[in-house]
Amino acid sequence: MTTLNLTTKDILSDIEGFKERIYKAQQKLQILPKNSPGPQERKRMKFKRRILEQEIDHVKRLIRIAKEALGEMEQ
Repeated sequence: MTTLNLTTKDILSDIEGFKERIYKAQQKLQILPKNSPGPQERKRMKFKRRILEQEIDHVKRLIRIAKEALGEMEQ
């Protein structure tokens, strides 16, 4: 098994990348129409919205993990 050595700089860089991912997902979420004509289109928009919301939640968890790693590195 290979050990991965991360520096504080690496982790902070990752966090910035994660924040950018959240920003982009939020932007895409905002441009999705709230109401779509027809049941098929509504279903498709609901699916897209759910995927984007899941991406945001996932990346927020990644940020939490990265911040915990920073806390452990400082000790």
